[in-house]
Amino acid sequence: SLKELNELIHDFASIVHDQQSSLDTITDNIEQAHSNVQVATVELGKASKLKAAMYPVVGAVVGGVAGGPVGLVMGMKVGAAVAFGGGVLGYFSGQYIKKHRQEATEIELKKLSSSHQNQIVKKGL
Repeated sequence: SLKELNELIHDFASIVHDQQSSLDTITDNIEQAHSNVQVATVELGKASKLKAAMYPVVGAVVGGVAGGPVGLVMGMKVGAAVAFGGGVLGYFSGQYIKKHRQEATEIELKKLSSSHQNQIVKKGL
């Protein structure tokens, strides 16, 4: 009957109204998660760049330490030259590693960012 239909409509409206706060909470959580992912992506990029910046320094130190004793056995002047040469070789090796690591990191961050954007578009947020 019409009266029962009216009661059903009011019941459904009441249920929807009661669940609205839950839906609002879910929406807020999704937006917060999206923001957290963006911040985390930036932080990961910074950490990767800082890590990569250490490769040339470590390479120079290792090259100098490895070349120093070898050169010392050969004589003072040769020892200094070999230690310096090892340091330079280590530095440029570190630069090479740094460059390739940064390229790989940038590719991964772009993939992560584009994948995340595609998910947002699919969900309609």
